[in-house]
Amino acid sequence: MSDFSFWDIVRNLLTGLQWTLLLSIVAFIGGGLIGLLVMTLRISRKAFARNVARTYIELFQGTPLLMQLFLVFFWHCPARRGYFALAGGRNRLDAVHQRLPRRNLARLRRLHRPRAVGSIGQPGVESA
Repeated sequence: MSDFSFWDIVRNLLTGLQWTLLLSIVAFIGGGLIGLLVMTLRISRKAFARNVARTYIELFQGTPLLMQLFLVFFWHCPARRGYFALAGGRNRLDAVHQRLPRRNLARLRRLHRPRAVGSIGQPGVESA
């Protein structure tokens, strides 16, 4: 472990602030340009351009931001092929594990239902 001096910490914080401001400015300008483009497509006289703008707007308004971030991350992640291969391999195991709760639930119903029904005084069912 190494000790950081006060000035090392301040320098790192200022570097982080510099990157934060730069990314904020780029996002602000990029969002403004994309918004201007979508606005011009939206008020266009051509039906195709209006439909493109409407589809873009509905796509981003109709999906949660976290899902959009996951899609972008896994689409651009260099290790995504390995991740999806692992996820694909799990599908067979998931199919097996989905059957187990059904079996257990059916067994619980069979064992405990007569006791529960009998405890509330339902006729025709023996209580244990």
